[in-house]
Amino acid sequence: MKPTSSVLPFSAIEPASRREVPPLLNVFCMKEGDAWRVHLGPESMRPSLERLFDYNGEAYPVLIDWEDLDRHMAARGADYEAQISRAGSVELTTRDARAADALAEWLATSISSGIRLSHDDEDDLSRPATG
Repeated sequence: MKPTSSVLPFSAIEPASRREVPPLLNVFCMKEGDAWRVHLGPESMRPSLERLFDYNGEAYPVLIDWEDLDRHMAARGADYEAQISRAGSVELTTRDARAADALAEWLATSISSGIRLSHDDEDDLSRPATG
């Protein structure tokens, strides 16, 4: 008789579009060369991020502008925690739905294009600014 595992693979988790979006968003960023390897656990997966992460909940390479993250979150009045390890990795955590939405929006834009609207011009969607 083969032993059974109680750990489900990442893909066996119900898609985020069919479950409640969690207010907690936890992202782990690890520096690799000039880019970052970004990990998102299945408990933090959101519909807006699913297509940007691979089977293991990972995106690479990602160029991260930490000052842009601060500006983005401040513009939305959203709080987040950033824990920096001795090795330079960064863990980002939000604990309420508004902050999780703001962080997910910033993360999706950072991963997908690297081009963001400037915070001064967010009302004019026709004028992208490089970030």
